[in-house]
Amino acid sequence: MDNISGKNNGIGYFLSSNIQHIPPVIQLFPHLQGTIITTNEQIRDVVNTKYAELKIPLIFCRSIKEARKTARNLQLRVIIYTGFRLLNCGLAVQIFHGGLSDKRYLECARLICYDLVLFPGQKSHDKVKLATTLPWIKEWKIVGYPKFDPVIKGECQPARLFSNDRKTILYAPTWVSQLTRTTIGERSEHGESSLLIWSLAIIDQLADNYNLILKYHSHLHEDKSNIYQEVAELIESRNLQDTVKTVVDDNIVPYMAASDLMISDISSVCYEWLHFNKPILFANPAPGKYKTGKEITDNTYVWQAGDVFDEPEQIAELADKALTIDDKSSIRKKIFEYAVFQADGHAAERQAAHIKNAFEKVKNRSWPAFYLECFMRLRFKRLLASIFRYTKNIPR
Repeated sequence: MDNISGKNNGIGYFLSSNIQHIPPVIQLFPHLQGTIITTNEQIRDVVNTKYAELKIPLIFCRSIKEARKTARNLQLRVIIYTGFRLLNCGLAVQIFHGGLSDKRYLECARLICYDLVLFPGQKSHDKVKLATTLPWIKEWKIVGYPKFDPVIKGECQPARLFSNDRKTILYAPTWVSQLTRTTIGERSEHGESSLLIWSLAIIDQLADNYNLILKYHSHLHEDKSNIYQEVAELIESRNLQDTVKTVVDDNIVPYMAASDLMISDISSVCYEWLHFNKPILFANPAPGKYKTGKEITDNTYVWQAGDVFDEPEQIAELADKALTIDDKSSIRKKIFEYAVFQADGHAAERQAAHIKNAFEKVKNRSWPAFYLECFMRLRFKRLLASIFRYTKNIPR
């Protein structure tokens, strides 16, 4: 177990999945301090290098069992989560690493296991309400989307990748997942990702006229496909190194700030892009099958904000059109206001205030009694979540 020493104040963060779970904690940490526990080596390395100046206490654990023991030893009163894996210790607070996506994560039955759920906007709240799990969540608040506080405050520095005057297009596909129990036919065979279908075609269609940023999801699975190698070979064979860049980063925001148009599929980044009110296109991960949704339970609800392409020859045509005549601005604004609460640059402060309030209520409790109470409540909620998984036909 590796440890960067720092004062333990009874507040912790658990990050276990991939580096894209880091930015929400980076926004919240200055307001709360606390200790990060992680079982992911990449998360450890990024926090300790890219964010070294924040001097965040971090403990790297080799297993979830070790992470749970660490949380107990630190006597953490509140643990903040960006994902759905719990440490069975203290009050559990869910802040999400995305929370805006049209995927079915918000309908996850395990959401009832959290003592405090902080929604980014009305849409995420309404999705949970429709899943009928909202009454089982002990406490919830709608606070906004802290990841974009720096953008709203004018503090975000755009990524500088090109030295020409071309317009820049960002392609940000979601990862190729094999997740959760879902209705047959709900997801494409690629797990709602356009990566395997469209990466090469997007380069082929757009690289002659535009700068391209391919921002890969950091949850990469190179063992399942050679698409990353194929992309690299295409860039090299066409000598596109100066105008086509591939990046893996924990934070997509600087690349968004540097772009004039984004292409994505079914991901929280589609909603994040709406902060900039710039055109968006959607690469259909199931061409001819998925259609634009009008209900918030549809996995393509955000597709109302831009045109969708199903054929390679549509890519350049729709990109040229979107960058010339932007006719989707009003619908983008409408969806944005529904999805993101009060985009004023103070979302992290609201998050922190609710978490501090929860902490103050338990900070002086006897640790053995408090730990046992939290542990037993979580075991009961997990059992209930398992029942809901089947009786309500929602993901685990």
